[in-house]
Amino acid sequence: RSEDSTHFLLHCPLYDEIRIDLLNFCAEYEIALTIENLLYGLDDQDLELNEMLFNEVHLFIEQSKRFT
Repeated sequence: RSEDSTHFLLHCPLYDEIRIDLLNFCAEYEIALTIENLLYGLDDQDLELNEMLFNEVHLFIEQSKRFT
């Protein structure tokens, strides 16, 4: 299977453990866990929540060490 952003952020078993924080964040704020929301943010939400979501995605990417 090729690794695209959907696979990397949502499905890759190599990152299941670090994905837990991202999943918990989305559940806490009732954010649908879609690739569109993770990459482009939430049109119907304020800047603060979008910044928090961005930071969670960024943290996931950093913790994965996939691009280092």
